[in-house]
Amino acid sequence: MTEQSNNFNVADIFNIKNTKKTDMIEFNAVNNVDNIDDITNQDIKYSRDNITQIIEKGNMALDELMIFATQSQQMAAFSEITKMMKVLLDANKDLVSIHRENKEINTIDKPVADKESKTINNTVFVGSTEELAKMMEEKKKKNDS
Repeated sequence: MTEQSNNFNVADIFNIKNTKKTDMIEFNAVNNVDNIDDITNQDIKYSRDNITQIIEKGNMALDELMIFATQSQQMAAFSEITKMMKVLLDANKDLVSIHRENKEINTIDKPVADKESKTINNTVFVGSTEELAKMMEEKKKKNDS
């Protein structure tokens, strides 16, 4: 076999055309604190959408690669399948971690009023024991009357 026959280009095999799309994304500077939550949510949504697309395209590519590997019976193709599976598993983990991190961000940023609020009333007496005893006797007399 020649060296060229061992190397294969998946794009040539599956007749994939270069569909490289370049979009300009504008990022505006954050001028106030209110925009940070909106920008964070937009970034999280953007990341989630990208990871979801990568997973979908990766699954399609994995299916095609499995067909190729089965037909060609080349060990290199099967090796690429295991690499692709690992990449897709990592992408799925990243997708789940985005949700976990989003939840953590939203719980950290919530005001205290939204969290469980507990009212603690502590009364502190500043004075001598003699003054405390007098106050207690006066209160007891008022309650008895």
